[in-house]
This record gives sequence, C-alpha cells and structure tokens, in this order.
Amino acid sequence: MRGHGVSLYGRGLLMAALLGLLLAGCATLFAPVQETEGQETGQDDAWSPEVVRLAVCWPALPLAEDLRAAYVGYRNGITIEIAAMSSEQAHSLAASGQADLAIIAAPDQTTARARAPMLPWRHLARDGLAIIVHRDNALSQIGEQALSELYAGYITDWSALEAGQGAPEFAIQSAAVTARQVFDAAIMAGQDLSTAALVLPHDQAVLSYVAEHPLAIGYLSAAYLGREPRVKAVSLDGLWPSRAQLEVGGYPLSYELFISAAPEAPEEAYRFQEFALGRLGREMISERYGLPR
Repeated sequence: MRGHGVSLYGRGLLMAALLGLLLAGCATLFAPVQETEGQETGQDDAWSPEVVRLAVCWPALPLAEDLRAAYVGYRNGITIEIAAMSSEQAHSLAASGQADLAIIAAPDQTTARARAPMLPWRHLARDGLAIIVHRDNALSQIGEQALSELYAGYITDWSALEAGQGAPEFAIQSAAVTARQVFDAAIMAGQDLSTAALVLPHDQAVLSYVAEHPLAIGYLSAAYLGREPRVKAVSLDGLWPSRAQLEVGGYPLSYELFISAAPEAPEEAYRFQEFALGRLGREMISERYGLPR
C-alpha cells in the first residue's frame, strides 16, 4: 500500500520512473474515460500517487460522481479518476491491477461472485430501471403486459396506447448487460424482442437516443433521470423505481451494485471504499439509489 505523503524530491523520482516506463513501452497506465457514447477505457496517461482509479459500470456512473464529489471534499489533495465501461471490463481492470476499485452491476450477490470471482464484492446499492420516452410523448404509465407487447412488436402505433401517433422505436441494451437481462426476465419472460429493436451499448446511449427521437422508448438506470430534459419517466403498473420501492423489493425491474478494491490497491482506494460503504456514503447513495438490504 502507498503512503499518504510524497516529498517533492520523491515525487520527481516517481514521475521520472513512470516516464521511463512509458518510453520503454512496458507500462499499462489508466486514463479516465470522458462521458461520451461508445468510448471505453484507454491506458495512455500517467497518474500521480494521490490518484485513485475507479472503473465503474454505466449504471453506477452517477453514483461514482456523487461519491467522488463528497470524498475529495473530505480528503483534500486526492483525485478520483472515473472510467465508465461494462461490468465485465470493470472487473477485468481491477482484477489485473489496472484499476484500484471497481463497481459492477448484477441481479444479486451470488451472480456477481460467479461472473466476477477474482474480487471480494461488497453490496453497495440497489438500482432500478426506469422506462423512458420523449417528453413530447403523451404516455405517462404502462403495464407490464402492454410493455411486453410493445417490445415484441405487436403494438405498431403509439395510438394503440393513446400516446400520439407513429411507429414506436425500441431502444434496448446488449444481451451481456445486467439491465437487459433484468428487463428480458421480468418483462419479456421468454418472448422474443421485435427485430426492429435498436441495440445500444449503455445507459447514456439510451438516454441520448430517446432524447433525440420523439417516437422512441427505452430503459436505463433510474439514476440518470433528470440528466436530460427531453426525456421523461413512465410508471410501470403505477410503480416507480423510487428508493422506497427498491428497498422493499416492490419494483420489478431492480438489481444490485457491488464494489471491490483490487488486490494490490493503494491504501487510499480502501479508504474510498469504506467511505462509500459508511454513513456519509450511504447518504449519497440514498439520493439516487436504494440502500442495500
């Protein structure tokens, strides 16, 4: 584990060593991903001793940003680099030591441990999928049966749901993503999706697509609600992915977020993890997510 203080002289030696490794082509360094669609982690830029590298799945990005803002105020001089990616990629980077911490999504802890067995996962939060449409769509609520028929392609015009006119456009996430697995299990229940469904890589891509297409419908982490004024959430059988519903298990489209530190993570990464799991972290979590049961 790294210490907290580094002298100017020691810091100079460290940066020189990193530069030497970079020039020699034998270092794999972590660089934060900007919040742009379709981009994944690069390993180009050097990081300082005060930096904690956090790899997060897309549903956890809003939470990671909230926790970072709170933690850097709590620990002066610390930088948290956040890279958003798939849960599989986040696990891989942390397991290989290219990230210090990872946050992943899974239906439950058993599944998380089975999919990502290299790290000791700790339950961080409960998340839920929000059904979203364009703000100009008249739809305000939908039942599970109607949502299933819509995504199966049996409802071919929004007028059937008294939600304007035009052919619905369906945004889904890839089959490897927890959000898609939860949606398919709870809503489709073995029924085939429409071949017209557009597969998008992550929550931010779904948000952007629905915002730009007035006839579109999609699903994403409820933590993204409020980020884009051109979309609105639709209740599911009168239920919302609220903190209360998530914590009592009353919302059908829910799943879990887990956090783990890498085996050789610096001490600051473990401090950040304990902060996230502690009282102050739980206060941040409860603003957008449900707390673990």
